[in-house]
Amino acid sequence: MADAKVRPVVSHEKWLDARVALLKKEKDFTHLKDDLARQRRELPWEKVEKKYLFVGPKGKESLA
Repeated sequence: MADAKVRPVVSHEKWLDARVALLKKEKDFTHLKDDLARQRRELPWEKVEKKYLFVGPKGKESLA
C-alpha cells in the first residue's frame, strides 16, 4: 500500500491538541467555503438572449 504510513502513537493529550488544531482548520475552511458560495449566489444574472425551446407535456415551450 502506498499510503500505509507508520504514524506515531501519542498520549491522549497530544492527540487532543492535534485534533483541536485540525478542527480549527476545518472550521476556517467551512467559513471560507460558505463565503465563496455566498459570493457565487450574489453574482449578477445574465440576460438570456437565445430562444430556447423545450418539449414539455404541452408540446414545445420556451423559457418564458
